[in-house]
Amino acid sequence: MKRVILYGLGKFFQKYYQHIFSQYEVVGLSDREEGKVFAVLHAYPNHLFNTRAIKVHELKKEAENCDYILITAGNYGVLAKYLIKSLGIKATKIKAYQFDTVGCMHFYGEHNEDAVICLLLIKYGIKPEEVTYLDIGSNNPINCNNSYCLYRLGASGCLIDPLEEFQYASMVTRHRDSFIRAAVSDKTEESPKFFWFIILILVSFFA
Repeated sequence: MKRVILYGLGKFFQKYYQHIFSQYEVVGLSDREEGKVFAVLHAYPNHLFNTRAIKVHELKKEAENCDYILITAGNYGVLAKYLIKSLGIKATKIKAYQFDTVGCMHFYGEHNEDAVICLLLIKYGIKPEEVTYLDIGSNNPINCNNSYCLYRLGASGCLIDPLEEFQYASMVTRHRDSFIRAAVSDKTEESPKFFWFIILILVSFFA
């Protein structure tokens, strides 16, 4: 088992704590709300009897004593930005927890575009690890993402998206990929109108 420090102990953690405890050796707990740390330690003493409460400002130092910091929160892009940008922790020492059913094939594209891609690879005898992709408008690096399935199968490439949250989210979930924070357009004007649909987490230029 990987030795990890859990960071982010809200509703997302409460939903998946049993699976997390079964997959990792939890050596530390941390959250910007320290009360959550002690509440979790008190709630699950049988799982966390060797686990320490770690203050947020100690995370960079403590990260050297474990395999990595595991973000256990749904808004992992925001938390990753804080850990990397504010605390100076290397992205390679951070991962975001993702729940997957063991032994099942998962597709992540909004309309199963990645399933179609995988079928084409099988049809033409192309191994996923031989694939290099360019994902323009990559959005969330996992959910509704057309290239994450390929990444899990061994492919790698470059992700392009203008949103900073997705940049940091990609840094802790797609270590083999590079990321370019930019928008792509066929327009040559210097300052095109840019729209961000917060509810759908979609972005677009005004045509």
